[in-house]
Amino acid sequence: MPLFFMKPSIIFVAFISILTNAGCKLYSTISYGIQPKHAPKTFERYVEHSGAKSIFPDSVFFMTEEKHRYEFLLNQVFKDSQLVFMGVLLNDSCLLPTKSKSSNNACFGEIDQELLELLNKSVFEKGNSKFIKPLTSYGVKRIKDGKPISNAYFDKPVFVFLYSYQYGRYYKKLWGSVQNKLNQNKINAKMMIISIDHVLPFSP
Repeated sequence: MPLFFMKPSIIFVAFISILTNAGCKLYSTISYGIQPKHAPKTFERYVEHSGAKSIFPDSVFFMTEEKHRYEFLLNQVFKDSQLVFMGVLLNDSCLLPTKSKSSNNACFGEIDQELLELLNKSVFEKGNSKFIKPLTSYGVKRIKDGKPISNAYFDKPVFVFLYSYQYGRYYKKLWGSVQNKLNQNKINAKMMIISIDHVLPFSP
């Protein structure tokens, strides 16, 4: 059965499996709000549930068109086993990727270290980049107002993260760390958090 038609729990299973295999410490799924019974019913609750509220503006949250969701998951998530940090987009289709198929690519510490390494080098160098299918072709749009992204959005490097409400607030510290690193390094860049959830109650 194609992943597109499977329950969202497949994302949660992959998420927990990676964290467990990597030896990441996951003290309490309750305290992190991981795998709630129901998806947040409003966009405001979704942002709050992610732990990103007051760290990033809600305009950084995006989603793909539902008809392109399976293709996006297949090409950008499961193909390279990236469930959280996709990499840095230098334009709509030029990606400075994360370490491919890292065994602990969902672990906060691993992602945080990789961000540090990227910033110590230069996110503007294209030497290690690769071409991917343009995000615009997946119908990526801002959740807040349903506005689709265009090539003009990539006038600066864009740090791309993936999020499912099943992750709960596990990455709250990561969001704060990303913001601090960008500020400390004075990187003129943008943030993008793409929802990989199935249709949400508030989907634009």
